[in-house]
Amino acid sequence: MNTEYPEVLSFAVVGHPNEGKSSVVSTLTERDDIRISSTPGETEYAVEYTVELDHKPLLRFVDTPGFQVPRKTLKWLSKRPVNEDAQTISDSFNRDFSGRSAYIHDGRILQAIAETHGVLYVIDAGKPIGSDDLAEMEILRRLGKTRMAVLNSKGDDSEFEEQWRAALNRHFNAVRRFNAREAAFDERIRLLSALRLTGQHWEETLESVIRALNIDREGRFSKAVDIICSLVADCMSKTIKAPLKDGEKPEDVQLSMMPSYTEWLRVREKRAHKELREEFRHRHFEMELNNNDLMIHDLFARETWRVLGLSKKQLATVSALAGAAAGAAVDLALGEITFGIFMAGGAVLAGVSGLAGSRALSQVKVRVAGINQQLGRRYIEMGPPKGIQMAFILVDRALLYLETVSRWAHAKREKADPGQQLSTLPKTRQWLRKNQAAVSRFALKLIKGKSTEQELENLRKVLIDVIKSAEEGRDI
Repeated sequence: MNTEYPEVLSFAVVGHPNEGKSSVVSTLTERDDIRISSTPGETEYAVEYTVELDHKPLLRFVDTPGFQVPRKTLKWLSKRPVNEDAQTISDSFNRDFSGRSAYIHDGRILQAIAETHGVLYVIDAGKPIGSDDLAEMEILRRLGKTRMAVLNSKGDDSEFEEQWRAALNRHFNAVRRFNAREAAFDERIRLLSALRLTGQHWEETLESVIRALNIDREGRFSKAVDIICSLVADCMSKTIKAPLKDGEKPEDVQLSMMPSYTEWLRVREKRAHKELREEFRHRHFEMELNNNDLMIHDLFARETWRVLGLSKKQLATVSALAGAAAGAAVDLALGEITFGIFMAGGAVLAGVSGLAGSRALSQVKVRVAGINQQLGRRYIEMGPPKGIQMAFILVDRALLYLETVSRWAHAKREKADPGQQLSTLPKTRQWLRKNQAAVSRFALKLIKGKSTEQELENLRKVLIDVIKSAEEGRDI
């Protein structure tokens, strides 16, 4: 991006120990390497984290220690001149209490506030207001910085919310509920929009930041679409070769090649998912998926092929539209879900142990290139897959994974459940026929080894529209 910003706004994130300050900073800055712990006092120093786009800083948030002695700090502050600025207050406090360990954290908080433009006060509304909380609010009011209170929701905390809001409204420019461990991109933008309205002096700057973040979000989805298209292209054109020695049967060599072939497809899919995760800044924390989720299943598991991809009828239709009626007939002859590895001439190698439970791999079609002379040696070529269903399976799994990582809060450390996201990003069998045809045409051209430039562009447009349509509630 080439946008220049007049200044980089910074906000001190403060509050009582173990109220979720680090979680808020982690989600707002998309940093999954920030330590989050339920143990009070884990943060001992003020640490600055920057939101950057194209290596240019947009915003800074400073994670601070929790207040230690707010009532004593307020008692000291009440004796100071009312018109003192935050920097003078901080310098005086740290000078007066130098070497006194009980006041170290409070001194670091005051210094962080003095060096930033505004304050985010994070509280847990699941408990009643105490005297320390009231002291903290008054300290922040006396420092004179623009302030927003953040109700860091950790569950059902409505019992004391009215009490909290009454007190917070007297001390803060705005009050906002924000679940740091669940907040998706839209909720982060809403928080920044509310913060934008707290100070007219930074309204224009924050508006530019919000606009830049929205543009960046679109760019990430565009790159994600490229990752998915590249995955499909590689898998639907993949071939492997093996030498055929004198006396060996082609069927035996093919069977020995199958584990290598299918493992390559698995590894390629995992690489694409890793790229999707990193595109949305999940670099350090690898999400653990629930055992009942489709993403935990193997690419060639029975459940994967039963739930994802197109139905038998849809396959016949889109295959015909793509000009692959004969190939579709092979797919459909064995029913909606077939378990078997198909060789030239229609021979079925069933019951290959260790590949997919008690049966062979699902819907893997193997093309035998033949036994030819190449530099004086005979070889067998396996691949690419004949059936286009593999392409739909890969697209479904990639979109399911994309939906998860794009909405996953960086402060969340629990297991992911992508299955809950299916309603917002429909599977390919729920797409309009013309969009399904874009996948099938791309896959068929890859299988035939033909140029796919136009089909690739069509598929990119479909995938981008699928993502946008899901957010807008349109049919796809």
